[in-house]
Amino acid sequence: MTHRHATIATSAVALAILTAISVLVPVPYVLMSPGPAIDVLAGSGGNEVMRVTGTQTFPTSGRLDLTTVTATDPKERLSVLSMLSGWLDPTVAVLPRSYLYPPTMTASQIEQQNAEEMTGSQNAAIVAGLTLADVPGARRAQVTAVVADSPADGKLKAADFVLTVDGRAVAGPDDLRAAIRAHPPGDTIRLSVRRDDRQLIVPVVSRAASDDATKSQVGIEVGIGFDTPVSVEVRLPIAVGSASAGMMFALSLYDKVTPGELADGRSVAGTGTIDADGKVGPIIGIQQKLYGAKEGGASVFLAPAGNCEDAGRVQIDGLSVYRVSTLNDSVTVLRDLDAGRSPSVPRCG
Repeated sequence: MTHRHATIATSAVALAILTAISVLVPVPYVLMSPGPAIDVLAGSGGNEVMRVTGTQTFPTSGRLDLTTVTATDPKERLSVLSMLSGWLDPTVAVLPRSYLYPPTMTASQIEQQNAEEMTGSQNAAIVAGLTLADVPGARRAQVTAVVADSPADGKLKAADFVLTVDGRAVAGPDDLRAAIRAHPPGDTIRLSVRRDDRQLIVPVVSRAASDDATKSQVGIEVGIGFDTPVSVEVRLPIAVGSASAGMMFALSLYDKVTPGELADGRSVAGTGTIDADGKVGPIIGIQQKLYGAKEGGASVFLAPAGNCEDAGRVQIDGLSVYRVSTLNDSVTVLRDLDAGRSPSVPRCG
């Protein structure tokens, strides 16, 4: 073999090794790409994405899209080649794996956490939307999740309203937690709850709190719920995790239970967490959601104020991006547009 042939053979072997490494060796990164936009106003009758009963609803038109991202599955490992491909795509973000998937959590724990965040997001959206729409009801502490194998497992259920602890009324989640923690572990705590149309007394034997062995816990997650005859059911066509859809849930609910048409034939997209008071919080993947919104046909995007700087770095023709801090800001943008006015809420960028 000549020196030239030996060099070529060595280079070919090296190239084959590098190729194998790029395809097979995992790297501690994940990709985040634009996901589908889902119209929360879509459907009619039994096919509605958001079905509201127990109060008057009004006709709507146009689209109010919640936006999503698609990320590398927590069970998968990204290759070097895939990572490089992501870096070359302006619509894709390459992130450290720990940014999305904490190394201390298993894939099933991450899925459970995402599901709980989605449930909490919907509950907060219902409170915020109905409150802004002046629908009658009372804010109460509500169970959002029950921890498996905890004292409350099999006794309390998600969506239970907790009215009293040992006969004393509780004003909200913080008051409920304080009332439970005031008991020594092992005490029987009597909770009065409203479940559907029934009021029940549920005795629960407490256990030591994870952060203080002298305090009690019963194994529930709680948030603010809206105690009202109005029923809101959300049935998304695909699984969506996390709390980032909250603002669009609340906006769509508000549109359904108030006169007029917020979207008014437009295609509007947005994102943001929301709390019971209607405050909009930042999310992960704002730039990917902007690309997804445009792909879905949106001309207006409602972005959390906390994401506005990053959103302003993406210039997408035909997509106007507005900075919203509250649910009322989002309503204001759409009402201004409906009236032919330039929105008083500022744009991002």
